[in-house]
Amino acid sequence: MKFDNLVNSILENTMPTTNGILPWKEVPQEQKNKAYEMLKKHNDAVVNPKDSEKNLYFIDVTGKHQVYYTFWRFRDIPAAIRNYIKNPIYFGNLSTDLLPSIEKALSKSVVKNVRVELYGDQTKEHLIGRTKTTPKFTFGKYRGKSFPDVYLEDPGYFVFLAKNADPKYADTQTAQAVRAFAQMYYDDVTKKNVETSTAQYVGKVGDRYEGELELYSFKSVPPRDQYSQGYNVYKLKDAQGNKFITYKFPTDQIGTKMKVRAKIKEHKEILGVKFNKIGYVKPA
Repeated sequence: MKFDNLVNSILENTMPTTNGILPWKEVPQEQKNKAYEMLKKHNDAVVNPKDSEKNLYFIDVTGKHQVYYTFWRFRDIPAAIRNYIKNPIYFGNLSTDLLPSIEKALSKSVVKNVRVELYGDQTKEHLIGRTKTTPKFTFGKYRGKSFPDVYLEDPGYFVFLAKNADPKYADTQTAQAVRAFAQMYYDDVTKKNVETSTAQYVGKVGDRYEGELELYSFKSVPPRDQYSQGYNVYKLKDAQGNKFITYKFPTDQIGTKMKVRAKIKEHKEILGVKFNKIGYVKPA
């Protein structure tokens, strides 16, 4: 065998794998079946699995030899920032192994209300490179991290930024991108909550309230900057499942039940859940 032919033969036999990693076509069928089974179980739990063909996550087989599993999100992007954030949105690499990739994707809290599909039929090389336009934070506690990375770990941060944005920067690409990610989170969570929440408004705004409430969530929000102050957020529920929110409460111990007197200050819907905002809370 000529030297050139020998080299080509060696390359042909070794190129399809990388350090023993199986390309998609060589992944055992039982692993593929398990992957589809895991995704079907997740998708069956989504309130409306057929919500929109343009609104889903998917795991894609990429790379020349189909050995990399990457995470993407189809989502309608506002026209003003389509050159800044591409659709689909690239959410990073998962793993070079199929089942760990599925497990990692499904472990993210943001996917629980959105269906996830596996695209393994063909290489999506045309998607590679869109990460060049992925925006990154140039400020705040996530400075240097990409928007998708932060969204997977702390999606509520975008809602916080959108609500507290400086109006004079509202038309910048960064501000519009923040709003786009905040809206994505809001839509996903709201859709689920509207279908499942049984919480109702109690009384009328201005009424006195008296009853037993259980603290189920406590969050301490740090100061936004050196000119602002931090605050606490307490979320409570009554025996009927109605939800209450306040910024001062006698304890921060989750699970504590306490009879209280308070004033109903506002009825507000948060991510599809009806909340009774109360103030002047005192033990009854």
